[in-house]
Amino acid sequence: MKEIIVSIIYFIASIAFFLYFFYDSSKYLRIDPTLHFLSIYIPLILLSYVQIYIIWMDEREKFFKTTGLCLLGIVCITLMYEIVKPNYTYEEAKQIVAREYDVEVQDSFLTTIPQAETGKENYRMNVIQDSNEIVVIFNRYTKEILFLN
Repeated sequence: MKEIIVSIIYFIASIAFFLYFFYDSSKYLRIDPTLHFLSIYIPLILLSYVQIYIIWMDEREKFFKTTGLCLLGIVCITLMYEIVKPNYTYEEAKQIVAREYDVEVQDSFLTTIPQAETGKENYRMNVIQDSNEIVVIFNRYTKEILFLN
């Protein structure tokens, strides 16, 4: 009975962390590296089914080892996500550009653009400055702002 309760807790924790990743990565427009963490996380949720199989086979020692390793995986993935996620969300980037350059930021369909040197994506936004529409690229890690003509 104790094993079933632990499996249920593990499953709920897995789903909760997945929902956290899903919600939090939407603030960064689910661009690299946040999208990778969502795809890594799904196998950890599926491991709860492996745990149920282990319970069914009545192998208690394997069950607790598997549970411990899975929880360690959840903690490691969460820490890695927090370390590598961008420093600025898209909304924060829009506010910074509007505040620092006294421009009106407009929403556009294209919100990201790949950086040629690194291949990583940056935020792209359209701004109105002196009644001219200008494209702005915002590096979500370094806060570097580039105006394109």
